[in-house]
Amino acid sequence: MLLGIFALIGQVEAKEQEQEQEAPDPRAQIAGDNPRVKVRGDFHRFCTRAESGELTRVVTLGGSITEAPHGHSKQVPNWLKQRFPNAKFEFTNAGIASTCSTTGAFRLERDVLSGGR
Repeated sequence: MLLGIFALIGQVEAKEQEQEQEAPDPRAQIAGDNPRVKVRGDFHRFCTRAESGELTRVVTLGGSITEAPHGHSKQVPNWLKQRFPNAKFEFTNAGIASTCSTTGAFRLERDVLSGGR
């Protein structure tokens, strides 16, 4: 019986590895060949950092839905705090109503990278 369980576990692990190899790298879908986009990591890296207790900065950048006090810029921090109770997060809501992603790109330095709030 025990041998059968180990064999089943081995089959499941082999199937998971096969699926991982078939899955496209999501970073390629995000950045592609664009030299202006540098993907620094992935969600696994984020999770590892948060679980370690290292300070992890999370920014929401967008328009009115982002700025809204009960929108996703409030829901995401609540979810992250629940998912990673020992993490040290710093959240920045850089949402400004009536703006679009192009506007966000122009205010990224001022509102996010320079530590603006």
